Amino acid sequence: MPTPRITSRKLFILALAQIGLGLVLFATYAYTTARQQALAATPVITPLVNITPAEQPKTTIAGHPVRVRIPALGLDLPVGDGSYDTTTNNWTLSNHSTYYALPTAQPNNHAGNTLIYGHRLPNIFGNLHTLRPGTVAEVYTDNGYLFRYMLDSSESVSPTDLSIFTYQGPPRLTLQTCSGAFDSERRLQYFSLESVTKNTQPNQ
Repeated sequence: MPTPRITSRKLFILALAQIGLGLVLFATYAYTTARQQALAATPVITPLVNITPAEQPKTTIAGHPVRVRIPALGLDLPVGDGSYDTTTNNWTLSNHSTYYALPTAQPNNHAGNTLIYGHRLPNIFGNLHTLRPGTVAEVYTDNGYLFRYMLDSSESVSPTDLSIFTYQGPPRLTLQTCSGAFDSERRLQYFSLESVTKNTQPNQ
């Protein structure tokens, strides 16, 4: 059987086909290489995370009480330091002043109970029992702060009830005087802290 004759025209067409295939392969290789280089050069973007900073602790403001006011009763009284005398079994008392029980917390905006007490006299705390919830009491401190409190509740307890000395909770003011027959009970008025401001008037 005779061998088919390959003409120059067929050789030319075959050469063109091979060249075309080579160009396609080269273009594919060039595109793939360029794509890989582009991906390698693209920076990796990490999503931003919204990190909330830790809440800063509130600055504690505190001071030694030197004056107490109860506008509803027309009272504006000095506050002295009160302590318990284990020899006489009596607390510091007088007929012209109230007293801050030193074992309790100073007025502050953080925590604890501040106890201010006085005689059941008309010019001291004799009318505490007439106060109603919402009544305002103001305590002035030696370092120039005004603590404003609002009456929440009241109760009468036995003199042996020491819960006011073990209180743990939000800042609170307790005003105390005697009550009941022959002063057999203790009247306690509980005030919650409303605000603390810098006092612009000198303490009296």
